[in-house]
Amino acid sequence: MLIYLFVLCLVPPILIALLLLLRKGHSNKVITAVLFATLIHELCLVTYPVLHSILKDFYFEKLMAISISTNDMIKVMLGESIYVLMFCLVLMFGLGMSKSWRKNKNDVSSGSFIIPKTEYVLLGLLIIVGSFLFAMGLFLLGTRIENSVVAQFYDWATGAFFSITPIIASAILITKKQSFRKYPLLSMFALICLISVVIIGILMGLRGRIMWVASFIAIAGYLNSKRKYLFISVLLIVIILPLFSFLGGQYRGMAAESLMSGGRPLDLIKIILEEIKDKSIVAEQNMPFLDSFAQRAQGPRNSVVLYKLFEKGTGANPSVYLGSALFPVPRYFWPEKPIPGSLDDNPENSAIYKVVDIGYNLPYMGSLLASAHAYWEGGWIAVILYGFLTGLLWFWIFVFCSKLPEHLAWIIALSFLASLLIDGFLTALYPLYTYILIAWKYVIPTLVLYGALKFFKSASYLRRT
Repeated sequence: MLIYLFVLCLVPPILIALLLLLRKGHSNKVITAVLFATLIHELCLVTYPVLHSILKDFYFEKLMAISISTNDMIKVMLGESIYVLMFCLVLMFGLGMSKSWRKNKNDVSSGSFIIPKTEYVLLGLLIIVGSFLFAMGLFLLGTRIENSVVAQFYDWATGAFFSITPIIASAILITKKQSFRKYPLLSMFALICLISVVIIGILMGLRGRIMWVASFIAIAGYLNSKRKYLFISVLLIVIILPLFSFLGGQYRGMAAESLMSGGRPLDLIKIILEEIKDKSIVAEQNMPFLDSFAQRAQGPRNSVVLYKLFEKGTGANPSVYLGSALFPVPRYFWPEKPIPGSLDDNPENSAIYKVVDIGYNLPYMGSLLASAHAYWEGGWIAVILYGFLTGLLWFWIFVFCSKLPEHLAWIIALSFLASLLIDGFLTALYPLYTYILIAWKYVIPTLVLYGALKFFKSASYLRRT
């Protein structure tokens, strides 16, 4: 049975790699970046942990609160393989038949440092507001904002529109050719934004934040034909890599406790230094890095929970989409509005909580496979259908982005690439409800903001004439 599991865990990355090879020379950079990021995600967070389980006799699976057999893992990887196959087939035929996506109408990715005025203003607004919010968040760690209106605005801004888009915009700007010479002040704001996100990630034990910054810099560098930024991203990860085994659940608990008791960033730095010196936390997780990484890459084994839930007759229902579809409706008017991805207004009834609650008896979020979420919603038919729909969605995203100005298109595409960043890795494969949510949180506000800037620019031009 292990040979079947071994083969199935290799199928998803092989399919994506084949799609990349078949479209080589026929796809624009956005498509290549999206597919390559998805390939890395599948290799690191799907294939690798399953191979580790095979070699280590399912050590981490045996530590879970539920019984997991080899057949369970085979079923999960069969679902993932079918899901990825449908995704790749739709993209291959869709991109092969359509020519509209091949070149952005304002393609300047040859290395030009020129940013059209309206796009520059858009990037500037995102970067300046984002740098202010992230820097404010860094200095206010452990501080409660007393003004309720300010507190609610800050929570909305950092949890919705300005949670990802400023990072993308900052990465795009600093990787532009001669950006610090051409746009020195805005480039400094972009650096403040990115550095603040990384520091918050270290202080709070949120490894994913560090991966966000590194991933977006690498992709933006590729899109801007500045591949040296790929090496800068790798260097960033390598430098902070020794902290990754330390920034785990125990440290996050200590950080949260310190902040709730009135601690400030300097207090957290002292905790980090003292604990590293005493090795009390590192000793608890005293295992080789590759084992530690496999432990954290929980998606495949967590997904078994969703398969078991559906087979017990406790699968999802359409209400998992209701919270995403009605995301803009204020909870003030509908206190019982469902949480996106949840069966009701209780977040613990969403899949990302259920897999940890049932799998480990812990009240936290956990990673899962999009194919498993599809199975939880409707069994094998849903796995096939949702794989098809995911490929179709990305085809529409690529076609839509090809009609937009280049830098705006990058923000839109990369926003969808960051739909559910539980583990910090970017991928095109997410549960379908997250695409609705990301449209409301990032895409529509970005398009509205850009449209408003274009309108004011046109109005100003008409007044002058």
